[in-house]
Amino acid sequence: MSNAEGSVLGSPVAGADGPSPPPDSPGASSRASEASDERAQRVAAQSATRWEVDRDVEACRRCARRFTLFFRKHHCRRCGQIVCDTCSSQRALLREEELVIDPLLPEMLEAELQHPARVCDACVHTYHLATPPPAPGLARLYQMLRLDAPRTELTAAEPMSRSSSSLHECPACDAPLSMFPTPEAREQHVAQCLEHAVRPGAAHRTHYLASNLASDSPLIGKECIICMEEFAPNDRVARLTCFCCYHFTCIQTWFAKAQACPVHATEPT
Repeated sequence: MSNAEGSVLGSPVAGADGPSPPPDSPGASSRASEASDERAQRVAAQSATRWEVDRDVEACRRCARRFTLFFRKHHCRRCGQIVCDTCSSQRALLREEELVIDPLLPEMLEAELQHPARVCDACVHTYHLATPPPAPGLARLYQMLRLDAPRTELTAAEPMSRSSSSLHECPACDAPLSMFPTPEAREQHVAQCLEHAVRPGAAHRTHYLASNLASDSPLIGKECIICMEEFAPNDRVARLTCFCCYHFTCIQTWFAKAQACPVHATEPT
């Protein structure tokens, strides 16, 4: 009797709904993370021979226009070449095997796969890339402001304003519009930025919010226009009240010369 009871008590008892599922393996999440890192490293290695180094390029590979502080460099995520904003005005959803990323920043892979990536116009035509349509409300807003603004007053801001056809970024300050929660907030920011662009004499505040970039930040892979270097995960950055973002040390150095946003300022004071 006691042996039988001991046998029953010593055996696992299944519940009414069957046996409980086995607990998650403690190494499951670690293995998934390792697999993701391996994918990123593989794509980064494949990109090494195609991703152009900033210091090696002084002019756009498409139109040959020379880069300056306000005429910035951009990498096409399809061919890896350095082009200007005008020649890379479109965005496309790329597959992993199509992406070219900075080999020093394999973390870029996940962010670039989740959102339409910058592509040069030549790659759009060569590879017949599907590009998403622009946001209607923002396109109408920018078109209205562009037509109303005197052409001569947009000279300094013009090189950065030509990405407006896709409007994944602010056409004036290049801030990612995904940081704004609603279409109304995005339109308000674009309107304010464009107003400052055509009215250089307007006053600007120089307060900012400093933080470290997360690995999935939309700023990863974009360039700080002061140093012309791309933002990387964990970089210390400052976001101004106009929503322009810069490396923290870069904007501190800039503020020592001019108490205004580099994009919106007319000249150092």
